Amino acid sequence: MHCNASYWMGWKGSIIAKNIIHGISEHGYACLLAFSHMVELLNPGSSYSIMVNRMDGSFVYYLLAFGACMRGYAHIKKVIVVDGTHLYDKYRSVLLSVVARDTKNYIFSIAFCVVDKENDAS
Repeated sequence: MHCNASYWMGWKGSIIAKNIIHGISEHGYACLLAFSHMVELLNPGSSYSIMVNRMDGSFVYYLLAFGACMRGYAHIKKVIVVDGTHLYDKYRSVLLSVVARDTKNYIFSIAFCVVDKENDAS
């Protein structure tokens, strides 16, 4: 069987297949409020904050701190490190993580934040 497909037809097919398998970015951002509500129910003491631009409704940041992590922070060294990694999705977001070291020098996660870009406001 002979198939004559262009490069762009194959590329578009791969994008559609990836969206079917992994989902689209918009759906993930739309589920943040429901996800946060479930985290609050299942992990008491958790805290989250979602910020959207009031002018155009675009995503600005999402901050999540699990209750257990916040309670554990009282028992670790008081030096906090913030690090970021770029998320190469459609919107080119940045994932920031806030960590510290515990008494045995293991990394202890405190909070996570997804921002539209790294800046002082985020």
